[in-house]
Amino acid sequence: MGYVGNKADSNYSSIDKQIITGNGGTGYTLSHSVANANEIEVFVNNVRQDPGVAYTVNNAALTMTGAVANTDSFYVVFIGKAVQTKVPADGSVGTAKIANAAVSTTKIANAAVSTTKIADGAVTAAKIAAGAVSVVAVQATAPSSPDQGDMWFNSSASTVSGIVTKAMASYSGSQWDQMSNKFTTSGGTESTYSSGGVTYKVHTFTSSATFTFSGVGTVNYLVVAGGGSGAYAHAGGGGAGGYLAGSNFQLTAGSYNIIVGAGGAGTSNSAGNNGANSVLSTLTAIGGGGGGTNNTIGTSGGSGGGAGERYNAALGAAGTSGQGFAGGGATSSYGGGGGGGGASEVGERGDTPGGRPGNGGDGISSSITGTAVTRAGGGGGGGYTVSSQSSGGSGGGGAGGGDQSYVPVAGTVNTGGGSGGGGQGAVNTYTTSKNGGSGIVIISYAI
Repeated sequence: MGYVGNKADSNYSSIDKQIITGNGGTGYTLSHSVANANEIEVFVNNVRQDPGVAYTVNNAALTMTGAVANTDSFYVVFIGKAVQTKVPADGSVGTAKIANAAVSTTKIANAAVSTTKIADGAVTAAKIAAGAVSVVAVQATAPSSPDQGDMWFNSSASTVSGIVTKAMASYSGSQWDQMSNKFTTSGGTESTYSSGGVTYKVHTFTSSATFTFSGVGTVNYLVVAGGGSGAYAHAGGGGAGGYLAGSNFQLTAGSYNIIVGAGGAGTSNSAGNNGANSVLSTLTAIGGGGGGTNNTIGTSGGSGGGAGERYNAALGAAGTSGQGFAGGGATSSYGGGGGGGGASEVGERGDTPGGRPGNGGDGISSSITGTAVTRAGGGGGGGYTVSSQSSGGSGGGGAGGGDQSYVPVAGTVNTGGGSGGGGQGAVNTYTTSKNGGSGIVIISYAI
């Protein structure tokens, strides 16, 4: 027969019952999910329980206020359950039918939320956890046309503007700063290495040249000056070249004249000569000091030269703070020459008359190229009549001369090592010193 009103949502409706065995606890699982506690009747020993007081419901989870034993009669009647309920039509469920906080993260598939579903300006600073966004570096000067892939922000408004997605020839970058280490470079001997999952590019300069830098960013650096030469006759060893190393050194676009300092020239009749400075932009490593001859202290430098014989003191010439150390002193009459100062320790003092001359101070190890290399060792001191020879410091320092069996050794090229001091040679003849080692400049950065 006909009827008045909307068509029923189901053909048949019935009341369902679930018998539950108590477990001595309070938590149980319903066979059907319900919206709230009023949609079921709970009976314990045939006594109906008070909804919301004696029990609560969350979907299919039934929580009793008191524990139910397995000897209790325990069942649930679903008073609102319909059989053959019709599936809601597409688009029929409005937002008013969705409870607050009902849509949890478990209901959202991975990668389901696209950028089109996020309103402009919806992600504010308050929604970004502290430390969640890391910035490699914020630089000061931007080019007029950033490359695709660069990230920039407006420094005047202090707001992140995002990644440049296309070339912008008409872009005005007067108020914009780059947030990435993206740039191009050339110069020196180029190489790469990987460490900790990061690839680094290296530019090694063994002689003076030009380094070209396009963009803005920060680099790691090593700048070592030329080592000093040892002096003539029972002399102090040459000091190592000044040693500068660090990271996060900012460069802007331009060409940089890289200067690699030469080692100090050897001498046949005087005190040693200082090495030349090495330069990268505003970084200047000071050349190593020359060794001292008879009764002289030597010359100050990146690391100081060692004192000559008869200069009775603990130390020779001073080094430059932050770049090197002092040379070694000598003893009184006919004492061995003091070793030149290295970049990590002072040179060794020459021993008593007839004893061993002082060794050069050791240098410092760096892995800026991906391989650990020690540089900037001081030169050993020259002896008087001893039959032993001093050692140069680790990192390119040359050994000192002794009697006629031992001649001084030059500093190793491109280490900034000081050369050894001259010794006695034969009777009334003296061995001349050799050249200090040339310096080196190395630049590296993550790519």
